[in-house]
Amino acid sequence: MFDLGDILGAASAYDAFIALNYNEIQKDLKALDSRQIEDLAYHLALSCPPQSLSAFKRSTLSCFATNTSNFTDSLSKALDIALKIKMLTDPKMATPHIGLTSMFNLELFQHFPTLAKALLEKCPDEAKNALRTKLQTTPTEHQAELLKNIKIAFGGDCYLIVPLTSFFGRASSNTITSNEECDTGGSVPLSSEFKLDI
Repeated sequence: MFDLGDILGAASAYDAFIALNYNEIQKDLKALDSRQIEDLAYHLALSCPPQSLSAFKRSTLSCFATNTSNFTDSLSKALDIALKIKMLTDPKMATPHIGLTSMFNLELFQHFPTLAKALLEKCPDEAKNALRTKLQTTPTEHQAELLKNIKIAFGGDCYLIVPLTSFFGRASSNTITSNEECDTGGSVPLSSEFKLDI
């Protein structure tokens, strides 16, 4: 039997949901209002194990009829955010900045404004620290866009913002200093090189 309160109140909304008979709950899903649908999609994406995200998305999209399209659309967006976080924190992902710049979907994150932050906070500290280190390699021309999109996706208090802003600022300052030294032929003052004898 489908009971939204029981699913949202369960230790794992995902476990509670997949234990149901999908064929029997389609009418119940259709009866949910938009707020209830988004709450359900949010909690399912938040509690779904990262290794099950793709399979869960495929199974729900294929099992539910078109008359539950509001639910499947909302769930698909929520799971896409979860998949994005999985990609960003994947140890094999060497350039995660592309997921927050050229591959950033503004509409997706605006639809669930707090989901990405909640998902990132669930990640192990090792994965979060590794993400911060990898993002330091973001090309200069994409750094401002990266910081802006981090604030959109994870909120203005995200742990990434302060260290990355500081790192990018130091890197920029070091580049400027290096360029100035090259322009003057080094750091030796010109006055010491061209002292006139009087």
